[in-house]
Amino acid sequence: MTTGKTEETEETCGNQTTEETSSRAGNLELCGSFTALSTIAIQAGQSQIVASVLKSGCLIHLQLVQFQPGLCEIGSNQEENRILIQEHQQLLQKLQKHEPEVLAVVEKKQQDRLRMMRDGRRKQKEEEVNEAMKASLSEGWSLLLRLLGRRLEVLELASDFFLLVMEVGGMDGGPSRDRS
Repeated sequence: MTTGKTEETEETCGNQTTEETSSRAGNLELCGSFTALSTIAIQAGQSQIVASVLKSGCLIHLQLVQFQPGLCEIGSNQEENRILIQEHQQLLQKLQKHEPEVLAVVEKKQQDRLRMMRDGRRKQKEEEVNEAMKASLSEGWSLLLRLLGRRLEVLELASDFFLLVMEVGGMDGGPSRDRS
């Protein structure tokens, strides 16, 4: 787990524009500045994922900063697809191992703040906010894992497609030709 600056990358997928993607962030941009609590960078082969835990006031946000190759990349042939599937499975396994660390970052920050407080009612309110932040981060984390799980499904469907193409291509002894 590392902390540092992240680069902004633009990528479109499924004919979505960058504006459509950023509009989904909705009220996140209204909160002002964000502080990066932690950044996780994981690599498997040529595949890489970078995610950041951001905080603004009492709002915690998990952001997928970078995913290489792109989320919509399925490979141009069966071999490339097989490699993407293997690397994606490795990324998922490594990412799942980091979940306790990500949740611990929020917990530690909040515990530090609670130690400094003296007022009992205010402390109880902060504890409630802390629980809400952890719940929000857990939900974001599970959404990220679900997104990556769906990408794995797409990669596996592409693998099936490449197998079918090879079978059909092999039936007539080669590439299809005009047989008029």
